[in-house]
Amino acid sequence: MGIQHLPIESDSATIAHVQGDFQHERNTAVYFQRTTAIAWAAAQDALHAEQAKAQSLAQRAADILYPGETQSERDHQMEADLSFTVVYRGRQGRDARSGGFFEFTLKTKPGPLVLSATYWGEERYRRFTIFINGVAVAKEILAAEKPGEFFERDYPIPLDLTRDQDKIKVRIEPETGVYAGPVYGIRLFDAGEI
Repeated sequence: MGIQHLPIESDSATIAHVQGDFQHERNTAVYFQRTTAIAWAAAQDALHAEQAKAQSLAQRAADILYPGETQSERDHQMEADLSFTVVYRGRQGRDARSGGFFEFTLKTKPGPLVLSATYWGEERYRRFTIFINGVAVAKEILAAEKPGEFFERDYPIPLDLTRDQDKIKVRIEPETGVYAGPVYGIRLFDAGEI
């Protein structure tokens, strides 16, 4: 289940509580956001633009991992320790706790490549290293730099780590005492297509 946006074009709506065994001694909350027709149309346009961007990215990528999604993690030989799946704002992801890690394989293609990761912009006190085939390629610090939105960060991969390889192993490992991520998406692109 996730967040659903249902337009109600009225000043009033009837809400009925459904009783049954599945709700025994459980509370249910429903939140409504009031908006104008103009603001609703703008939000719909932004959503459609985001969906079009995601579709374009998927078509251009050498490989895509959806962390937290069981089948995607299996397809990419996910291994993890002290790492947990998360769901935030309708998106699945994965983190790693102090002393833990998560790693996975991605298919490559010839030429220079860039690893792109999606994060929530309000994460803070997250410090971790990204390894490709056992070599550190980036140290990341998430410090709440994009409040209220998901964002992508790109990491160029040295050509020596991907040359003549059809797959790479990516490992994300937090520094001692802090978490890594959560990461909500991983894409591998040809450097010329970013």
